[in-house]
Amino acid sequence: MKVTFYASILCPRCHFARRLLLEIRHNDEEIEIEEIDVLAHPLQTWSDGVRIFPALKIGDRILSGIFLGRKMIETFINETRSIVKNS
Repeated sequence: MKVTFYASILCPRCHFARRLLLEIRHNDEEIEIEEIDVLAHPLQTWSDGVRIFPALKIGDRILSGIFLGRKMIETFINETRSIVKNS
């Protein structure tokens, strides 16, 4: 399952979310992470529907916010995985 991670190298909240996402992926090798630098690719970020970062996108579903904790990220991945598998 591909997870697109929108972040900035300058953002400490993004660094924290990246670390959590990598830990989650370490335990779930089905996850493939693509990272988009929002400062280097603002038009792509905007056209992908991302308005706040850090953000995760799987398919057409987006999770974004000021603070993305482990529980939020895991729940988003698991719920989206269920939706994708049942489609």
